[in-house]
Amino acid sequence: MDEERLRVLNHPIVEYYLSILRNKDTPTEAFRHNIKKLAALLTYPLTEFIDSISYDVETPLGTATGTKLQKGIALFPVLRAGLLLSESLSDILPVSFIGPLGILRNKKTLAPEAYYSNIPDDLSKFVCIIPDPIIATGGIICKSIEILKQRNANNILVISIITTKDGIERIFSEHADVKLISCHVDPELKSHGYFVTGIGDVGDRALGANDNAIIG
Repeated sequence: MDEERLRVLNHPIVEYYLSILRNKDTPTEAFRHNIKKLAALLTYPLTEFIDSISYDVETPLGTATGTKLQKGIALFPVLRAGLLLSESLSDILPVSFIGPLGILRNKKTLAPEAYYSNIPDDLSKFVCIIPDPIIATGGIICKSIEILKQRNANNILVISIITTKDGIERIFSEHADVKLISCHVDPELKSHGYFVTGIGDVGDRALGANDNAIIG
């Protein structure tokens, strides 16, 4: 895989929190809490891809060298579960805008279908971050990237807790300019687009919901 565009957090603390998420008996509150902890840990390697410039800052005793970002930061979480990551990211990063993306995967065809977005017309002045806890086939992320690029996004980062090799390969194949940061890469993907060793439906487990949602 392209090491210049991919960062994977190989660290025992990350694996510790992941083990809690994988456990089917982890209660809702603990599941949600550990999702947020992993999101915070993802923030530091994410900043490696955010450009900054130096400038002079007048302090009470003289002049110091300060730092400011070349572009604003915008978050585009994939609903629902992406919002869990956004909360921790926005606590740490100077986020200018949050624009949730509503995209569902058709259960029969696995094709992504967009149903909601409300974002600025021009994203060229932003570092656009797409948080999604789970990347399986990569289809939903590719659809998200497509939506952002239609608004002139030219600096796009994707962050995830667990990603498959298939998902990474698809994203990098369809979007050669996108970078990805993940806590872990799972090698196995079932024929119908699900993890073999994943953590289940993140939105359901984090919110204490079930699979009886009604849309429309």
